[in-house]
Amino acid sequence: MTTPIEQCHRILPGVSRTFALLIPELPAELRAQVCCAYLLCRVADTVEDYIAAPTETRLEAFDAFCEAFEVVARTTDLRLFGALTGDWSLDEDHRRLLNELGTVFAAFDTFPESDREIITDCVREMVEGMRQAVARPANAEPAGLPDVTALERYCYYVAGVVGRMLTRLYWRHVYGDAPGPSDELIRKGIDFGLGLQLTNVLKDQRADMGRGVSYMPNALATMLNVDADAIRAGTLPRPMREWLVGRALTWLDTAFEYTLAWPPTATGIRIFCLGALLMAVRTLAVVLSAPEDLDATEAPKITRQDVDEIMTRVRANAGNDAELHQWYTQERERLAGLLPGTTPG
Repeated sequence: MTTPIEQCHRILPGVSRTFALLIPELPAELRAQVCCAYLLCRVADTVEDYIAAPTETRLEAFDAFCEAFEVVARTTDLRLFGALTGDWSLDEDHRRLLNELGTVFAAFDTFPESDREIITDCVREMVEGMRQAVARPANAEPAGLPDVTALERYCYYVAGVVGRMLTRLYWRHVYGDAPGPSDELIRKGIDFGLGLQLTNVLKDQRADMGRGVSYMPNALATMLNVDADAIRAGTLPRPMREWLVGRALTWLDTAFEYTLAWPPTATGIRIFCLGALLMAVRTLAVVLSAPEDLDATEAPKITRQDVDEIMTRVRANAGNDAELHQWYTQERERLAGLLPGTTPG
């Protein structure tokens, strides 16, 4: 008989091939928690993304989802969540995720109380930020975000909170009940999440525009003298692309510091972090090289060969700080060389 945790691992590849690749690299004691936490975050993300549903319905779905973290009335909450989302036109994998939310919570219930608290804090803060985004008045066409601060706030609620959560989970695994993690390590973990999410925003910009959503900051477009109509048409003019890639790279530089802050003996944690980090750096290079009129179905992405090379090299060198410094510097300089006025190294 399949356990709830085993079922979570079966659901995962359908909603994230990257996490399905990276989570098995984690220590066995962390895999279930991170897998389950990711699926819960993905549920929240699915509710936010489904713009075809009325705003009130999505807000009610958020409420039912968050209430389900309390076991007492979970059956009622999940039934309400299912009634609110059951007729949404989702792809097969995301439909399966929402339909099996009860199984994900059953896996969640098996974790130590401290881990459940860490995951709950993350998801509830994420949902609170998403509620604010969903409650904003809708426009006839994608209007973008007002400024870079709003973009950073969006990235924080979607991924920065995940960086904090993972840091807390990692700390418990590596150091047990020792005091910590420090505020500095938490901040670096948040920056890691911000860098990964901004990379996703850039990679998915055309597809997002195609579904009527834009995360491009209007004030930045004005500052760079970028044609707003061009952005609404699904292109990303080079000045704006370069500025945002540079911002993402700054966060990813911090992510590299964060990764090496974990001891070399924490091999699985390092592999997980390095795999995500180096894939993001290479993705940013692809974003910079992509034509402005790339079709929304052709999102810039790295090749399978890139992924295999990164994972093979990461596994071989996860505990070798000198080799990792040299490798990251090379990857960074290659990307920075595509940006005007960026200092390599």
